[in-house]
Formats: sequence, C-alpha cells, structure tokens
Amino acid sequence: MYHIGASDAPLWAEKVREMTERIKALGPNPLNVVRQNRSISEPGDKDDSSQAETLS
Repeated sequence: MYHIGASDAPLWAEKVREMTERIKALGPNPLNVVRQNRSISEPGDKDDSSQAETLS
C-alpha cells in the first residue's frame, strides 16, 4: 500500500504499473482452479459420495 498525494499522478501511475506486474507474476488464483475442477466433476463421482458420507 502506498500513500500518494493527489498531485502526484506520475508517481501513482508508476505504482499502479508496479502492483499490476506483481499481481501478474503471482499467476492465476489457485482457488479458481479448485472451483473449476469442482464444477467439472459430475454428481455421483467418488469425491461427491465421500463428502456426503462425512456430512451424515
């Protein structure tokens, strides 16, 4: 987090670019991959039934 005054537009633009590069370097959110895998799996899969058993 940076504290930048309203009159420091060039500094603000530089810091926005820096943060954007950092975020891109981190890569995709691993939670999105897990969510996609869950939505792809079909009902009645082995994983779904084991979860239902643990909830009972």
